[in-house]
Amino acid sequence: MIDVHDDLAAALADRYEVERELGHGGMAIVYLARDVKHGRRVAVKVLRPDLASSVGAERFLREIGVAAKLTHPNILSLHDSGSAPGGLLYYVMPYVEGETLRDRLDREHQLPIDDALSIARQVGDALDYAHAHGVVHRDVKPENILLMGEHVLVADFGLARALFSAGSTRLTESAVTVGTPAYMSPEQAAADPEVDGRADVYSLACVLYEMIAGTPPFRGATAQAVLAQHLTASAPSICAQRPHCPKAVDAAVQRAMEKVPADRFRTAREFVEAMEATASTATPGPEAVRGLTPSRRAIALVAAAVVVGVAAVVASRFIGPHADTDPDTYVVLPFSGLPDGAAPLDQPIAESLAEWQGVHVVDPRRTSEVVGGPGVRSMTMNDALRAARELGAGRLVWGEATRVGDSLRLRVAAYDTHDGRELRTARATLRTAETPSAPHLRALVNDLLRDRSELPWARSESDVAPSLEAWRAYDRGRTALSDWDITRAQKEFQSAVRRDPEHAQAWLWLSLTELWSGDTTQRWRGATRRAFELHQRLTTNDSVVADAELALAERRYTDAGERFSALTKTDTTGVIGWYGLGESNSRDPVVVRDARSPSGYRFRGSVEQAKRAYLHILDDRAPPQPAFVYTRLASVLTTSGSVLKVGRLVDGSAYFGAFQSWQGDSLTHVPYPLASVIAAGPGVSTRAKAAAIDRNRALLRRLYVDWTRSTPSSAEAHEALAALLEATEELSGGDAGSAIDEIRRARSLTTDSATALELARDELRLLVKTAAWDAASALADTLFAKPVGDADSSLVGAAALTGRVGVLAEILRAHPEWADLQATGPDGTALDVPQTVQEDAAEMLGYGSLGLCNDRLRAMPTRVRQQLERYVPDERRRAQLRGALLRRPLTLAVPCLGARAVESVDAEGEPVLLMEHALASGRLDSVRAIFRRIPAARHNERPGDVAPDYTYLESWLMAAAGDTAAAVAHLDGTLEALPTLGNHVLDFPAQSAGLVRAIVLRADLAAAAGDSATAQRWARAAAALLSRADRELRPTVERMRSIASSNH
Repeated sequence: MIDVHDDLAAALADRYEVERELGHGGMAIVYLARDVKHGRRVAVKVLRPDLASSVGAERFLREIGVAAKLTHPNILSLHDSGSAPGGLLYYVMPYVEGETLRDRLDREHQLPIDDALSIARQVGDALDYAHAHGVVHRDVKPENILLMGEHVLVADFGLARALFSAGSTRLTESAVTVGTPAYMSPEQAAADPEVDGRADVYSLACVLYEMIAGTPPFRGATAQAVLAQHLTASAPSICAQRPHCPKAVDAAVQRAMEKVPADRFRTAREFVEAMEATASTATPGPEAVRGLTPSRRAIALVAAAVVVGVAAVVASRFIGPHADTDPDTYVVLPFSGLPDGAAPLDQPIAESLAEWQGVHVVDPRRTSEVVGGPGVRSMTMNDALRAARELGAGRLVWGEATRVGDSLRLRVAAYDTHDGRELRTARATLRTAETPSAPHLRALVNDLLRDRSELPWARSESDVAPSLEAWRAYDRGRTALSDWDITRAQKEFQSAVRRDPEHAQAWLWLSLTELWSGDTTQRWRGATRRAFELHQRLTTNDSVVADAELALAERRYTDAGERFSALTKTDTTGVIGWYGLGESNSRDPVVVRDARSPSGYRFRGSVEQAKRAYLHILDDRAPPQPAFVYTRLASVLTTSGSVLKVGRLVDGSAYFGAFQSWQGDSLTHVPYPLASVIAAGPGVSTRAKAAAIDRNRALLRRLYVDWTRSTPSSAEAHEALAALLEATEELSGGDAGSAIDEIRRARSLTTDSATALELARDELRLLVKTAAWDAASALADTLFAKPVGDADSSLVGAAALTGRVGVLAEILRAHPEWADLQATGPDGTALDVPQTVQEDAAEMLGYGSLGLCNDRLRAMPTRVRQQLERYVPDERRRAQLRGALLRRPLTLAVPCLGARAVESVDAEGEPVLLMEHALASGRLDSVRAIFRRIPAARHNERPGDVAPDYTYLESWLMAAAGDTAAAVAHLDGTLEALPTLGNHVLDFPAQSAGLVRAIVLRADLAAAAGDSATAQRWARAAAALLSRADRELRPTVERMRSIASSNH
């Protein structure tokens, strides 16, 4: 995949110098850049590529243009916007030297009320101005509110508007929702498309609530739980969370958060005026009550009377065990057992606790007021818990000292004040009169807050204020890695860096888990660069890891290999160094001269060294095993003779190719000039290639069998063994097990629904490759027993294989990427395709793949052309898109529409299209001549390596040209070699449909030739696969059933 940073930098080089990533989220990546013309620093925000394809360039630029016209002191202006090659959409903003409101809330938890009101007023002013100009933000949240001292800016007006206009279906495909659950209005939660400025008023009220109360009005375990509360639950009073909050503000927030928009303030300006109104702080005054709806007004008046009636009683007692306490608030009580003359410990520990973001510590002076005096030393646990609750603390820190000679042994514990449970303990030994040093205190407090002893401070003098939530997420990630649960670890590390973008350790381990999971995209490189930028916050060893990873990410493979090699001696995981060493060797594409090599050249990276590095990780390692190492070994060790490694000289002046081979006692690649390898020129011997394949298969079989035996409950282990057995064509039966047996074991073990779906798809492919047609049909029936949802889009090939026309069309319209339409220009750059046009072309490919001669297919080319006329004004680009989008669907539809359908499509040397052009003009000899040239181009491929749709089209064209014998031989080459079919046969609808069409054609040709046995064989196969096909294919099904039951 193209590096987004590099792609963007190249595209904008004449205007902006893109420097580095500032941050990224679910929707976009932000880069720091320098405006070349004006010499100023700017922020360039780039939409996530999959999201950009959903939004579309025209819509994005149009909506950004509307936002760019907003000019207000509290709205972050837009300098520029555009689209870059590769479909990247971006806009340029001033670079703000400040922080977001989210940053401040993470640090302070609750803001002074005056500050909160000032921020809300400025945001309200910005919203009121935007609403007056017809622009609704739709995503007001602390992350979009920028603070520059006391000045406030609201960001991302255009982004939210562009996303919303893209439509809910397409955004769901990109896993993006317009709005953030914690701040989303009820109408947004209900997906109401007709939201207005009152939705922003609701969101601003949620933000104000959090600034004062320290938490959003609604919280839940999932986004759905939060949205449900927005729809049904009333927000708690802010004053219940913050007693000194003005009642006018509370009343204003309650009205702004009414469920029905008509019950809210009409404008943001009205909300601002209401929140600033003066009111009594004791009970809701007339103005506050007047601001409520009739039902709320009555409740508020009764509640006020009740509060006055019970206040005296409550004030005379301690707060009991059920009073509201904050689990993030800690109180430290004086230690028991301290001898006279010993330094007090409660205040130093309280100060050390206060270093952590997200930890609120009761002021020691308040603590002293409640528990001070001669009774402290005789305080019981119940007394301590009661005092902590009175102070509003959810956590109590209390310890005891025991004198041993001239030393003190300390035992400190953190308790849950709700039920008195002991949460964590810490121990230390001090001299009697000694005050603990800062490092000792930090270590002690760290043990009270977290389950891991690793400290957030790489250096004792560091002034980093660690985020407790971030570090706990990091701890959960490290715990997940102890079981080698990479997916769970990644999620936790991502959570950690979201909470604390400066969390160097989390960035480092996020980059490692992304590398191990096979994610070598911009996201992995971005995490790696970020970890390196923060290396001063890392330990010395972790800094070396970050340096080695950066070298690997920047493709400096020799440097990376040296660094990882050094790490193998110090790495306590036994994985980081050896895996990195393997990657440094296996990824390196550089070819260097070597007189000892048969070709005079060798790859700089050694596949043999890579193999040994990966194997070193697995040797003598007790379960659980790092499954990703097995996966990586399977990709490095080739098990078929068609895998070609391509490399180049350092200067890029020449390219080479090599098949894996066994030379002497090592696995290697012997590179030869690429052109000669492709043309089957000089190269390694067939025997050397075969020896490498045999050894690789034997090694992988031993590893995978051992893996399944040592971890029999691992679905991943059985899946890996199944993949190997499929590669060796051990598909079913056999004493040593089979691919189908192993994939079924994996299916029975997995608990993840997405993995279960993929495994079922794998089993379906294996059943097809073993010609188990009835079993394949039955499995498909179970997969489609329930309506297909968005998560089931990978069933697109299964839908095509079994003739489920409606499901296929539905998936392709929702996920046009499955159509694999290569929309690229002459220079190979991706073309920006309007979403509607892409959907129509994908649906057309689905119909064409199945050979459905219906009116919708016939009308599709005209519809696509009309859509292009509507959405793409530039004629040159329109022509490029027309050719790119119609080329494949029309090629597949020729047996249905006729060869003249492709006369306007440029063949560009593709044999199938050349044959179709020849057929359209009646040049049957040319059809046959082109066909005869095809085998030479496929001399290195097995029959199953050829995509079934090409086999079908080439055979159909030969039959149409009158050479049925050649058509039959061509079909049999694939159909009689089903076990060799590629693993992607169910990934693309054209291939899946092409296979069943090839089967139908073979049955028809055999029936026409009077070969009843062959006709019945393939007709039964087609009838089984299409047994639940939609009505459009019923004539084909009935014809196949007729042939299958025929006695002739």
